[in-house]
Amino acid sequence: MQQAVVIVFLPLKDCWHIFASRDKSVSGSADLRHLISRVSRINNAFYKNYDREVSTVDFDHAFSRVGGSPHPHACIIFDDLTSYRNIACKYILDGLNKNEKCIMAVDDYTETMIRDDFRAARENIDPYLEDERLVIFNVQESYAGNGGFDPDQTVKIWQKISKKAVDEGFEALRVVGEATFSLSSPELADKLIYYENIINQVLFPFYPFKSLCVYNKRLYPPEIIKTAISAHPILFHNDELFLENIHYVPPHIHFKKQKARDEIEVWLANVKRNNQNIQALRESEKKFRALFENAPLSYQSLDENGNFIDVNDTWLTVLGYTRDEVIGRNFAEFLHPDWKDHFATNFPRFKAVGEVLGVEFEIRKKDGSFILVSFNGKAGKHPDQSFQQTHCIFQDITEKKQEEERIIHAKKMEFIRTLSQRIAHDFNNLLLPITGMAELLMDELPEDSELYENALEIFSSGQKGSVLVNEIMSLGSRTEP
Repeated sequence: MQQAVVIVFLPLKDCWHIFASRDKSVSGSADLRHLISRVSRINNAFYKNYDREVSTVDFDHAFSRVGGSPHPHACIIFDDLTSYRNIACKYILDGLNKNEKCIMAVDDYTETMIRDDFRAARENIDPYLEDERLVIFNVQESYAGNGGFDPDQTVKIWQKISKKAVDEGFEALRVVGEATFSLSSPELADKLIYYENIINQVLFPFYPFKSLCVYNKRLYPPEIIKTAISAHPILFHNDELFLENIHYVPPHIHFKKQKARDEIEVWLANVKRNNQNIQALRESEKKFRALFENAPLSYQSLDENGNFIDVNDTWLTVLGYTRDEVIGRNFAEFLHPDWKDHFATNFPRFKAVGEVLGVEFEIRKKDGSFILVSFNGKAGKHPDQSFQQTHCIFQDITEKKQEEERIIHAKKMEFIRTLSQRIAHDFNNLLLPITGMAELLMDELPEDSELYENALEIFSSGQKGSVLVNEIMSLGSRTEP
């Protein structure tokens, strides 16, 4: 069964290839770097603000959209093998997880490397190979000679195989591969140019077929890379993903007789659209900056060492500093001495947990006074989930805290007043019968008798107790500011 699969796919090895071109507009690697840089700069800037899924942090989410694109024809242009391995392995695993039949036609990316990368991703590759959900073959061994590639026949075979994959219960057919053999013949390169563009027209729109073509920027001439860019609507440059390649030329333009003139129209439309995107981006940044600087709450961001990366204008206004007096300094330098240990204890915990809620600090203002603030925030992370920086807002709670303390003190004084009045009342109830009885005895006894003296002593003590009761009552009725 394995041998049959290899034989079937041999005519399709050109699905992964490099374009050749006779276009003289690209004179060397400097022009190529400019071209790729332009794609990166415009697309990355736009999507990072209008489609957050293409930001570095959300790369995995955006990556899952490559296979789900209406036109899932992607390429990777890489400078080092590590980037290619990372993208290709992720691309195939994404397909396997989505129940797609996957094929890898490789050369530099050996089967040993693929096994290592699957293992690093905690995936066992053997079950996929055994039931042929994944097929791996070497493109150099598969091709012999320069003239054995028939583009139109290859398209028909891909159409048949992709339908067969669906009939077998797969959702689609997903391929990734190299074509290092393609540089051996100008005739083969011309066929590949035709093939790459014709599949954009007759294969991807109508069949469950997805592919990732591989281009080593250091190995292939600049004109080949340029042509590759123009034939793929989705582009990877190393580990960067651009879901919209602005230099993509649709097949209905590529195959027109007046191709050059129509390509100019495409380029002009792209220039206009990209300028609109850039203008919209600038407006968005301006609005975001205004919102950030004028937010009603103070914002600050610290690096892994607790040094200031950024603060907003509200932060500066509340504490009285200038931006130059803050950025780069450590947060602990602005704390009351009694709170420095609190920060040293809590900051590592914040980085580990990733969130703080209601953490309080006493911060020194520029005039030397201190305010009590309450922090809420989260930790920003790198793509590998390691700590990057904090994103925190704080609120001045000095007056709120003082009011809370005043209320607590007032409640305490009310409790003391109520308790003292209760004690005084109970004590007074005990004294009244004692002093009254002593007074009755004094009326009945001779003044020169010892019993009279005892009764008088009891009466006098009761009177002193009454004075004490009055003092307790007076204490309970006092209030403090």
